[in-house]
Amino acid sequence: MLAVNRYNVARCMDQYRLHVRRFAHGCWPEADGQTEAIPFNRCFIPLSNPSGAECYLEDDNTHFTLTPGHAYFIPLNYPVRLRLDENLVFISAQFSLEVHAGIDVFSAVKNIYELPGEHWMKFGKSAYDCKNVHLSAAMLYALLFEFSSALMQRMTEQEWNPVSKFSSFLPELNFIHSGKKKLARITVEDLAAVRTFSREYFTRTFTRMTGITPKKFLTDLLITETKMLLLENEERSIKEIAEKLGFSSEFYFSKFCSKHMKLSPKQYRETHFRA
Repeated sequence: MLAVNRYNVARCMDQYRLHVRRFAHGCWPEADGQTEAIPFNRCFIPLSNPSGAECYLEDDNTHFTLTPGHAYFIPLNYPVRLRLDENLVFISAQFSLEVHAGIDVFSAVKNIYELPGEHWMKFGKSAYDCKNVHLSAAMLYALLFEFSSALMQRMTEQEWNPVSKFSSFLPELNFIHSGKKKLARITVEDLAAVRTFSREYFTRTFTRMTGITPKKFLTDLLITETKMLLLENEERSIKEIAEKLGFSSEFYFSKFCSKHMKLSPKQYRETHFRA
């Protein structure tokens, strides 16, 4: 017998959104062990590592020699040092998994995880060797859901908190991601109006239940989406990204980035795109 209501399970499954932001496979030209942090979760699976301990992944507390077949999880915006050489063969997927619109399941995870298991090698080689792009994409999705499921079994109650505390605001979250209004133009008044609350009542309730003001929540979402769009596609212009997010001009977009990210869009891209 299921421990949870089957209708709630089906509803939850319908809400999951898996976004693969970037996918890489093959050999890495270089990664020299400098500290990097990117606004994505990362699944990293070495397929062959002739150099052994010379290729590693570490933070200030843990060190992992990259073992072929093991899967490694790096949380979004988490500073890590990754040392790779041209002999390492791997697959790497940068992704987000939303259980509510805009709320990443792993947003509160602040640890690197190593997941042993022969099936990661099987999954990885299948996605790596496949010549059919559609089949390869389907296998990659299967890999990431399996990978995410294994991670979620390790999560603590504290790490689940960001998921559960936003459950009362699904209408507002769905409005944000409905596309009815571009992200940079959404206001606290817009969110309050979803269920005809006053701005004051909505702000008070949202802050009490989530621990963050709705204004800061919108700003944080905009910062995260900005970082993702700047790194997703190097060919996309700064002007295009500003328009997609809803800024009135490239000037105001640059001003927003300089204030909240301490770098201009161009500087952020040049600094972090190597990651």
